[in-house]
Amino acid sequence: ALSETIRAPKYPFAVDAEAAKRGGALYEAQCARCHEAKDEDARLVALEEIGTDPNRARMFGEEMAKGLDDWLLSLTVKGFQHNTGDLRSTGKYFSVPLAGVWARAPYLHNGSVRTMRELLMPATSRAKTWKRGSRVYVPEEMGFANEGTFTFDTAIPGNANSGHEYGATLTEEEKRDLMECLKTR
Repeated sequence: ALSETIRAPKYPFAVDAEAAKRGGALYEAQCARCHEAKDEDARLVALEEIGTDPNRARMFGEEMAKGLDDWLLSLTVKGFQHNTGDLRSTGKYFSVPLAGVWARAPYLHNGSVRTMRELLMPATSRAKTWKRGSRVYVPEEMGFANEGTFTFDTAIPGNANSGHEYGATLTEEEKRDLMECLKTR
């Protein structure tokens, strides 16, 4: 119940309101079908459609779903109740709501895309390696600076930054507008 009351933090930097308004129409056309669907099953996206690294979806099989379900049922935390059978293996990825997406970099289910700007590029144009661990947020990229002690390598199995190319064909101005809109969610 508590988690349902938590709201995403407000974007702390300036937002271009006109660009965000234009981006709202792009959001409806490019993102809402998956990220705003009311029926949770409508938010499940097949690996063949999304094209992202398939490892996590393939690894979370029926046995793992049952094990996690059983563990949640075993918890005795005041105010928490888990309903048996809630978890299931689908072999698909769930498209999460985008509230506070500006604060969730790096992107994709495996954190393989450093910034929103890169996520809106064709996968072949995304960085294959980048530094992770920065605390410096770059507003115009919607992500963290390419600095830190850890090198993220997308060639390692499970780290691929492929797929999710839904905004890749937008113009640079449209991408900027969409990013301004996402800052307001």
